[in-house]
Amino acid sequence: MALPAGVRRPRAVAQYLLGLADVAVFVDGYNFVFGLWPESKQDIGAARRRLERRLHQMASRDSLDVTVVWDGIQDANAVPHRRRYHRSQTGGASVVFSPVGYEADDTIVLSCEALPETRPIVVVTWDRELRQRVSRAGANSIQPSALLDLMPQPPVGDARILQMLASHRASLHEMLLQIDPTTALARAVSDGTLHEIVPEVLALKDVPDAGCWHRDTLDHTIAVVECAPGEFTVRLAALLQDIGKPATHMTRDGKETFRFHESVGSRMAARRLEALQFNWGVVHDVSDLVAMSNRLDGCAEWTDSAIRRYVNDTGPLRAQLNQLIYADRDARGEHTAYGSQDIDDLERRIQQILAADAEAAERPQIDGNEVMAHLGMGPGPQVGNALRWLTDLKRLEGDLPRDELLERLDHWWERRASR
Repeated sequence: MALPAGVRRPRAVAQYLLGLADVAVFVDGYNFVFGLWPESKQDIGAARRRLERRLHQMASRDSLDVTVVWDGIQDANAVPHRRRYHRSQTGGASVVFSPVGYEADDTIVLSCEALPETRPIVVVTWDRELRQRVSRAGANSIQPSALLDLMPQPPVGDARILQMLASHRASLHEMLLQIDPTTALARAVSDGTLHEIVPEVLALKDVPDAGCWHRDTLDHTIAVVECAPGEFTVRLAALLQDIGKPATHMTRDGKETFRFHESVGSRMAARRLEALQFNWGVVHDVSDLVAMSNRLDGCAEWTDSAIRRYVNDTGPLRAQLNQLIYADRDARGEHTAYGSQDIDDLERRIQQILAADAEAAERPQIDGNEVMAHLGMGPGPQVGNALRWLTDLKRLEGDLPRDELLERLDHWWERRASR
């Protein structure tokens, strides 16, 4: 794509390309963080969360379609997953892990080829080879430093404020990791410490705990923290999981309701943890756990498709989410709507479905005869190229509706033919 006269500096080029209508942006994740934040190699997980949070803020602010792509997870106990912040509700970025054995570069090129030829595409990477590959697919590329200049900047305070925030973070660590967190939290409520650090939690006092025997939601929250395992992220999520209830509290037909309090609470938790300047990994994980804290309601009747969505949404947080839900169940006792048997059955179904999907992913959805009939070609190497591309697409995104699959195939063929 030709740039207008005068648009030559990296920042100006990035501003122009990101301002194009319906632009799709793909970020080469590890290439970005290792190039700009070399210290991130000491904590790769925190670096991922840091970049994801910044991209999420940028995508929400500018209504961009942004996808950050990471190399496939090699841990046998984890699964490549796609977590989507739905733009229809809050805006945001997509997070994609390439299938195991595939590099992020391959996934980015595949995604570019699957888009319509008329749609503008921007790839953010330092990698010269990847820039050349996406250029052949019709995409533009910019350097990560140019994108970083356009991202929302994290808050920076003076020395006294930073010292105070560090003290607040240390106090939360100490309270939540006590052998008896109930006593520590009760003391923090009475002496005002909790109000100073997380006033949203103290606002739960006198909010009714619907359908349970606790005096109010604050008492229930403290009980959940007590029941949670001694892992800081899970206990922090337990402390914050109900903070959206005061804002969503309504009484209908004599019943207390808190519709969408998880979504509201997730945003409130992210804002509070960012204000306390927790690292990006904690902010991202805790806000996600709060948002998904009620996901297992009715899980015994879930279809296979619902289970796949659950696995994709939770990703590497699934074990921690289960711990949070177990703690909430234990705090509610007999008042809970689901028990440990439901969760254990769900985990067994997940393993069965993942094993079946892994086997099915090695075959494309349509065969060579259908490819030739649809594209109007005869036998030859191009049919093999199309089948390999369709197999890669299935590994990345799973089964697609037939109409969408054929449309993606058309886009791939148009881009390949236009070279």
